Amino acid sequence: MYNLYKPESSIIFVGYQAEGTLGRRIIDGAKQVKIYGDDVAVRAKIHTLGGFSAHADRDGLLEWMSTIKNKSLKVFVVHGEEQAAITFAESVRGRVGFQTFVPRWGEIVDLSTMRSGIAAYGAADSYAGLDAEIDSLSQSLKTLLDRYARAKKENNLRDLKRLQDDINDAREMISVIIDEL
Repeated sequence: MYNLYKPESSIIFVGYQAEGTLGRRIIDGAKQVKIYGDDVAVRAKIHTLGGFSAHADRDGLLEWMSTIKNKSLKVFVVHGEEQAAITFAESVRGRVGFQTFVPRWGEIVDLSTMRSGIAAYGAADSYAGLDAEIDSLSQSLKTLLDRYARAKKENNLRDLKRLQDDINDAREMISVIIDEL
């Protein structure tokens, strides 16, 4: 956080950065990120150093699973990107014979019945929090548009430049929200 905004700094990511993580957004080229509630511009040079891992690889996990004697075991693959998780689950089924599941984001599985459903975050008819967020976002956009119109009318280049930065920041934040949906 302390050096991310400095163009003379370099940030090196060692190891894999999963989809949806802050590290992945930075590696993918985010121009601004939120860290501990603060918006931080990404101006440092970003580098990745692959080849390092803190856990077993596919073959190591399959070898370890082959030592398990409980053949009625059910394996939930919840690590990695979706296609890699699906491929690994197929490998587990094929090599070890365990029943495998790759739940989707928000999916809940009842372990006693193995039935699944999507998590409900609050009552289905209770969208007051979401409505308030949408109202707040709409008001922010209206304020931004009003300031832009005023600066353009007054030919205020300094405010127009600052507003362009604000627009770029808003665009980046909206992009992050859309990516997370």
